[in-house]
Amino acid sequence: INKDDKEHDINKDDKARKVSEEEESPDRQLTRLSIYAQAARGNREKIKSFTSQTLELIDQHREFFDASYAPRVGNMAIYAEQVGEIKLADRLYKLALELDPEHSNNMQNYVDFIINARLQDHYDMAEQLLNKLKEGIHVQHRPENRLLLRIRLARLTGKTEQMDVVNQELEERTSAFLKEPTSRQQFSTLISLMKEVTDFDNARKTAKSYYEHASDDTIKYVAMRRLADALAASSESKDEAEAMDIYRFLLDRFLPDHPSCEEAQNDLPDIQHNYAILLYQYDYDDAAGRLWFEAYKHSPSDRNIQRVYSEYLTRAGRADLAVLVLDGKPVEEKALIPAQKRLPARFSDTDVSLWWETA
Repeated sequence: INKDDKEHDINKDDKARKVSEEEESPDRQLTRLSIYAQAARGNREKIKSFTSQTLELIDQHREFFDASYAPRVGNMAIYAEQVGEIKLADRLYKLALELDPEHSNNMQNYVDFIINARLQDHYDMAEQLLNKLKEGIHVQHRPENRLLLRIRLARLTGKTEQMDVVNQELEERTSAFLKEPTSRQQFSTLISLMKEVTDFDNARKTAKSYYEHASDDTIKYVAMRRLADALAASSESKDEAEAMDIYRFLLDRFLPDHPSCEEAQNDLPDIQHNYAILLYQYDYDDAAGRLWFEAYKHSPSDRNIQRVYSEYLTRAGRADLAVLVLDGKPVEEKALIPAQKRLPARFSDTDVSLWWETA
């Protein structure tokens, strides 16, 4: 071997050693765990393993991790929450805020987690975080979402006296949005807020404005879908009727006419499921069964669809099929509860504007 070859081999070994050292660094280990966790979304055991390793890693190398790592730890908390690992998620959210106590997004996400998980012993902490989010650098970070969190927490804690302040801020946020109704995040959060305070008139107005300023079909779809979902949550029959009109329009006309609208096509089983729930509620039993059959065929692993469709099949006298659905197994037979009444040409009263059909 000549001298040049020897030098080449030495350089090669040195580079390999540096790569090995980098791979073993805490930063690389956390990066790897983050990637693995993201790829394993929905797999509870894998998520549990990767998030637990994250906690151990940071605990062992605490001096290495500073505020710049808070977003990644916050994401790991979200992954743990998504698979129902409440204790792990709680520890990760707290760790993320320990790394960076001023990270606005992690603060909001932690409050959202506390509310979703109904952690009553954490409600005071959530209140403190929300108060902090009203000040300084946090004020302009997703203000609509902060307002939504405040409403939800007030409902949980029974502090309804805060609602007057909330309604005033909601009115201000809505007015500001309507001047330039283009932000999807703002629109979605405002609709959620209006649903929480049962302000469906403003929800209609906001959705229509967002639709009319849409630059593509996906935005039009989001405007209709968010409004339909909000109206479906109402306790008023007129709102639910309007939701059914929108769902039917999406399924019968919008999706067939816009095959390239990927988001709408991906949401097909969700739309079918939501529409079926309302149809079943208003005794259109056979139509509901047809929709659940299609929704289940498109998304057999969806737990919500499994649960509700299996209950429907049981009522239809087909417990054998209901068992298959609960196990996520294929069902080829469309078992239906006999029709009690025919679907109308429209569900809403004629004085209700079905603006999406002509907009």
